[in-house]
Amino acid sequence: TDAIHGEWVLHYKNRASQTHVYPEGFVVRMFRSKFPEPFLDNVPETGAKILDLSSGYGRNLPFLLAEGFDVYASEIAPEIVERLRTEFDGSGIQFDVGLAHDLPYETDFFDGVLACNSCYYIEAGLSFSDNLNEIALVVKPGGFFGGTALCSYQYIFDEAEKIKGNCATIVADQQGIRKNSLMEYFDNE
Repeated sequence: TDAIHGEWVLHYKNRASQTHVYPEGFVVRMFRSKFPEPFLDNVPETGAKILDLSSGYGRNLPFLLAEGFDVYASEIAPEIVERLRTEFDGSGIQFDVGLAHDLPYETDFFDGVLACNSCYYIEAGLSFSDNLNEIALVVKPGGFFGGTALCSYQYIFDEAEKIKGNCATIVADQQGIRKNSLMEYFDNE
């Protein structure tokens, strides 16, 4: 796990500053889509607490701020969190170190949690359910969770070593940062 986290730290540390970050399309649709019907039954009000779980480059953060939310962002290592703090200095975003299965927040703390390309990473000895249970713990009753999932036929699983359930160890990765990571995948809705 430390080696895998270290690869992510190097990935973010060695990349140039992301001066132009754009939100994930599904995040914009979650909050703005009205056609053919709203994506969320109850779009959170201005000031709602939103967590961008494993926010990476912070691509969703400017959009969430512009929507008027009280924004929190987590990442897996202190070095990545510090890079985000520097990138978004003065924004009012609260940055914290946290993993999907171990978040540093109180029960019922957030009005919503976003997990773009992140909640399907599994730590050794844990399961996807452990991640979802932790996320559910920090979301208020009536709050929302928006996340992405991977299908078993996506390229990252082509050479992966399938292990119990719908989990696989990544063997080959174009980016070179996910090797030996455990990921959950899905075969149906």
